[in-house]
Amino acid sequence: MTTPNEEFTDADRDQLAVLLHKYAQYGLDQWTALRTSTTHGTVYIAITRDPQDGATDEDYHSIDRFVPGPTTRSENTHQNR
Repeated sequence: MTTPNEEFTDADRDQLAVLLHKYAQYGLDQWTALRTSTTHGTVYIAITRDPQDGATDEDYHSIDRFVPGPTTRSENTHQNR
């Protein structure tokens, strides 16, 4: 993982996806509202169990392809035999 002063890498994206999935699975109750200061100003982050008003599933980018799931794990196990 890189430091906060380095560019965002593919490895960072993969780790973020895994941690977001883990949080959504085990830590999220109904919603979380976060904020962080950047050189471009404050960024607000909302994590909810419902899409924003007027949005559909197609409006969101899935992170599932970065997260090993039961199918991926069983495929990897099968390939290693």
